[in-house]
Formats: sequence, structure tokens, C-alpha cells
Amino acid sequence: KGNQVFCITHLAQIACFADSHYKVQKFDADNKTMVNVNSLDLESRYAELDRMIGGGSEYSKLHAIELVNESNSFKNQI
Repeated sequence: KGNQVFCITHLAQIACFADSHYKVQKFDADNKTMVNVNSLDLESRYAELDRMIGGGSEYSKLHAIELVNESNSFKNQI
């Protein structure tokens, strides 16, 4: 609780534990690699976790929401 950790992951099961969630995107522009970092609100976070799960279905979106809720419950216990 008293420390700060910056974690980059492709696993929704890890990302769901974040207190703040950012989406990092790399792209090429003018023969240079650029990076875009955006802070995600709750709905965008659900959508990103859904994408990380391999989603696109109603079940994967519900699973993303469940991951966040369960991780919050766990964090509140410690």
C-alpha cells in the first residue's frame, strides 16, 4: 500500500489489480517510432481488459468487469 509500482503487462489477470490504468501504443510516423500513453477511465479500462482477454463477446466484457471487481475486493482485504 505504501509503495509505487509501474508494471507493464499483457495479462488482464495482472492489469486488473492496477489502481491507475494506462494504455501504451507504439506507432511509426515519419520513419520514427512514437509512443502514445493514455490514462483510462473505468469504462475504457473494462474495454482494454476485454481486448487483452481476447474478447469481443459479451462474456469477455463481463469477465473483464468481474476481474476488476474481484481485484478490488482482494485489495480492500489487505
